[in-house]
Amino acid sequence: MKRIYTPDAALLTMLCHDQPPLANCAFLPYSESSRGSWLTAAVGHGQSPPSLLQFDLSSPASKAETMKEFGAWFVDEAGKCNYSAITLITQGDGIKLMKEKVAYSSLKNVVSDFNSGIFDYLQRIPIVGQYFTRALNECSKTQRENYEKEWNTVEAAFNLVVQQMRPKSQAEQKVVNFMQPENLKERLDLQISSDRAADDNEIMNLARDILNFSVKSGHPFFMNTLSHGTDPYGYAAVLLEEAINNNMVTFEMMPSLTIIENHVIDVFGKLIGWERGYGTFCPGGSYSGMYGISLARHNRDPNIKHSGMFGSKRFIIFATDMSHFSVTKAAAFMGFGTSSVVKLPTDDNGGMIVSELIKSIEKFESEGCIPLMVWCTSGTTVLNGYDPLESVADICKKYGLWLHVDAALGGWALFSREHRSLISGIERADSVSWCWHKILGAPFQTSLFLTNHKDLMMESHSCDAKYLFADKYYDSSFDSGDASAQCGRKGDALKVFLILKARGTDYLGELVDQTVNSAQSFASKIGKDPNFKLVLNDKQNQGTTVCFWVVPPSFKSNEKDFTNHIAPMTREIKK
Repeated sequence: MKRIYTPDAALLTMLCHDQPPLANCAFLPYSESSRGSWLTAAVGHGQSPPSLLQFDLSSPASKAETMKEFGAWFVDEAGKCNYSAITLITQGDGIKLMKEKVAYSSLKNVVSDFNSGIFDYLQRIPIVGQYFTRALNECSKTQRENYEKEWNTVEAAFNLVVQQMRPKSQAEQKVVNFMQPENLKERLDLQISSDRAADDNEIMNLARDILNFSVKSGHPFFMNTLSHGTDPYGYAAVLLEEAINNNMVTFEMMPSLTIIENHVIDVFGKLIGWERGYGTFCPGGSYSGMYGISLARHNRDPNIKHSGMFGSKRFIIFATDMSHFSVTKAAAFMGFGTSSVVKLPTDDNGGMIVSELIKSIEKFESEGCIPLMVWCTSGTTVLNGYDPLESVADICKKYGLWLHVDAALGGWALFSREHRSLISGIERADSVSWCWHKILGAPFQTSLFLTNHKDLMMESHSCDAKYLFADKYYDSSFDSGDASAQCGRKGDALKVFLILKARGTDYLGELVDQTVNSAQSFASKIGKDPNFKLVLNDKQNQGTTVCFWVVPPSFKSNEKDFTNHIAPMTREIKK
C-alpha cells in the first residue's frame, strides 16, 4: 500500500477500496514549510524505506506541472484510484480547512453529501483541483458499492437470528450443544489473516456456529441463571439502538434516546415512591451498586473527590452474608478494602437481622470507624431473601447512614399487586439498583441506578470536560455524560421503554404475579413429595426461585448424611 506523507501541511487521510469511505480521518494543523514554496513528501511502499519527492510551487508553470505529477500519484489515466490509502496535501489553507471540518462529527457523514461546503472548499484548493475530485468520486463510488454488498451479510445475519432464536425454534433444539473449551476453540473459525479477507459465506458459517454452540436462553428448559429469553419488543429496541450507533454522553449525539432515558428514570422514581427520580443506565447490576457507594461516599465527605481517601477514617459498608458478591468487589475496586464490608447474619428467610445491624454499627463507631451505608438486598441471588427495608430505614435515619437497595432481582415487585409488600419501605432508600434483564425479559444487559438526590451524581462525578459540555446551543442539563462515571454509554433505556410502551404496567404486574404464584405452587407440590427436599419450606418461598434437592432413595432415611453428601453428587450429575 502506497502512502504520501508530509510533515509540514494539513493532512486529510482517506481509507479507500476495502474500507468504508472516510472511515478513519484526521486533520492536522497547517504549519509553514521550512522549505518556503517547496513541499516535501515521502512515498512509502509497505514497510520499505520511503523515497523523497519535491514539488515546486514557485511559479505558475511549475505549479501546473506539480499538480499533474501529484495527481498521477493517486489517479491513473482512466481516473481510477491507485492506492488503498490516499493522503491529500494542502498548503496555506490548512487551518481554515480544519476549522470548517469541526461542524462534522464524523467524516462518514460528509462522504454521503458531495454538495457539502467542505467538499466544495476542498476542490478549490489549488494543489488538489481536478485530481481530488476524480479520485474522491471514483474511490467513493467503489466504496459505496462494496459497502452496499456488505449489508447483505447484515440482512442474512438478521434473518438467521430471527429464524433460530424464535421460542418455537429454540424449543426444537438442545438448550446447549456443549463443548469443552479446547474443543470449541478448534471448532470455531478463529483465523484472522493479514492478506486474505473472509468471504460472506465464511462469515455466515461462523455466525451459525456461534448460535449453535451458544446457550438458548429462550428455551423452555433453560433454568440456569436469573435471566432468560428476550422480550421481542426489547429485541427490536436493540436493533434500533445498534443502528443509531452513538453515545449517550450528550443530547446532541443521542437526542431521542436522551429524552427517553430521562423519562424512564423519572417514571421509575415515581414508581418507587419518590417525588422524582434521577440516575443512569449502566453496564450491569454490579456497576449500578458502585454508583450507590460512590454517592454515599460523596454525600458523607465531598472532599474525597479531590483529596482521595488516604487521610480519612475507615468507612464501613454493612451488608449480609446473602448479599451479592459485587458489594465486596466494589469495595476492593473503589479503595475501601474488602475488610470494610461487614457481612451480617440473616434469618431463616434470608433477610437481614436488624438487631445485628445495630450492634455492628455501634461496635465500629466505638472503634473510630465511620459507618457509611447499609447495602440492603431485595431478592437475594439464591434464596430470594428480602431485607426488612422499613426497619433498616429507621436505623439509617437514626445513625445517619446512606441506604442503598440492591433490587437487581427483586425490582419486579414494584409492578406487583400481590407481593409489593416484599419491598415495603423502598421509597425511603437513598438509591436503588434494578436489572430489567432479570425476570422482566429485557435483553441482556439492562441495568439502571436510581437515586432521589438531585445533582448528587453531577457533584460526585463531574470533571467539566469543556470539549464536550461547554458552549451548547440547547439546554445543557440534558447532557448526562458529566454526571456519569462513564463517557461512552449505550442507550439501554430504549429497551425498557419499548417493553413498557408495548406491554403496559398492568401487564407486567400480572406477569410477575403469575410467575411468583407459579413458583410458590411448585414449591408447595414438591414440598409434599418425599423424593424432593426444599431448602426453604414452601411458606418461606418469597420470589421466583425455588431451591430444592432431589433425594436419592439411599438417603431418604438419613437426612444428616444427605446434607453432607449431596453437593458431590450434584457435581457428578452435571458431568
